Amino acid sequence: MCDCGDGKHSNDEITEENNWVFDHGRTGYVYFRNDWGSNITNLTIRHRSCNYIKCTDRHVYNSVASGETTTPFAFEYYTGENSCYDYWWIVFTCNGVTYTVKDNFYCTVSNDDDGDVYLAISGSQKRLFVNFSQGHKGSSTGSRGCYAHVT
Repeated sequence: MCDCGDGKHSNDEITEENNWVFDHGRTGYVYFRNDWGSNITNLTIRHRSCNYIKCTDRHVYNSVASGETTTPFAFEYYTGENSCYDYWWIVFTCNGVTYTVKDNFYCTVSNDDDGDVYLAISGSQKRLFVNFSQGHKGSSTGSRGCYAHVT
């Protein structure tokens, strides 16, 4: 988990840091679905709150079969008045080619979300999709989803 605060606040307290006011230390879970059309290897998923290096959660999967959804990993996020963005980044290999998304791609978890984040890559669209609703787990965006191009 990330270390964005000074460790003096419970999860229910409001923390002010770097002029941001946010609820401190909510835990969510990231699920990843491979809709690339082929097996992928060396997948790294990174989540960063506020694009702040101390607030980075990262998980590596050696391989993800085509059509497979991974087991989730935990990440820490912040919501509330003036909270900052949630940044997402992936890199993976397919058939010897390495793919990634732009470094500053953000799609932010809100107070209304349950903390579950569903990432999916589409090989036909060359996109990474980020969704926050259990009803949108695949390669499309839900009502609050975002996407970035995979290159």
